[in-house]
Amino acid sequence: MRWLVRLVTRPGDVVLDPFGGSGTTAKHGAGVLEIKNVDWLQFKKWQAGDGTIEAPAHIEIQVQHQLACIARSWAAIGVLVGGNTLELLVRERDYAVCKALRAKCEKFWSDMDRGVMPPIELPADAAIVAQMYRYAEPGKVLDAQGNAKLDTKKLREIDRKRHV
Repeated sequence: MRWLVRLVTRPGDVVLDPFGGSGTTAKHGAGVLEIKNVDWLQFKKWQAGDGTIEAPAHIEIQVQHQLACIARSWAAIGVLVGGNTLELLVRERDYAVCKALRAKCEKFWSDMDRGVMPPIELPADAAIVAQMYRYAEPGKVLDAQGNAKLDTKKLREIDRKRHV
């Protein structure tokens, strides 16, 4: 691990070791650290009434997928709330979830090899996309269908207005 830290830091840099002294690495072995930067208002939605914190399903699934792919038993989701407040969520590998992910991936690639496209499941798929991009509003989305070459000046102007 020292060589990795030396590779990505300069002398005098500060390195965060969120598990220093906790025994997590000694108890469970090497794990995965997934970093997410989350707006404070969005992070409030991660908090349950009983004080527990659960990341959105797509992040929890991403972490389980990573654990399955590299055969690790645990992960930490390092959440930078508002870009500056650190919350750590420790997750153990869920073998049932990993098995289900593997089966879904195998079916997907088997279908792709046979030329079978995954079905579009409306309105469920639309609801997922809308949830992920809920900040989009009518009139603020550029419809670029059929436009072979986008006008970058127009895109910059739209982006500038969005941030004003």
